Amino acid sequence: MKIIKYRKSVALGRFAIALGFVLVAAFLIYEGIYSDATLPRRIFYIATALIGVSYFGRLLMVYAYTVIKNPTMFSYDAEKLRINGEEIPRKSINKVQVDTNIPTGILGIKTPAFTIIYNGQEKQHALTYYVLTSKHQDEIYQQLKKYVSNHKKAI
Repeated sequence: MKIIKYRKSVALGRFAIALGFVLVAAFLIYEGIYSDATLPRRIFYIATALIGVSYFGRLLMVYAYTVIKNPTMFSYDAEKLRINGEEIPRKSINKVQVDTNIPTGILGIKTPAFTIIYNGQEKQHALTYYVLTSKHQDEIYQQLKKYVSNHKKAI
């Protein structure tokens, strides 16, 4: 069985970057409240911080999830593909594609995913959670396409 994983080092690095932005936003809130700056500048600090926390805070939660969870995205062998605990027989897979706007279920974040279309129109998503580099994502996509096309040639 071949197992496809994302690299924990990429997830940890992106977690650290998001944490840095959230800490900067917290510092801006502190400065907006306790500094001796003029009122428009204080309002700017607080508004900027709230925008930063609302965006990077959500990403921080997604990256924290990816650092903690098992890095396995999916696995496959000659007969089946296994995604999120569900086994899909290789013979029933029609198409593989990359979608860029699939909901994760974590604070409304949408992420790229590998979509497996099988049994006509049923879909299963292998979410990437923004932890794949573009090179790694392309390699995985090519592997999946090859996996499906080799099956279609055998029919």
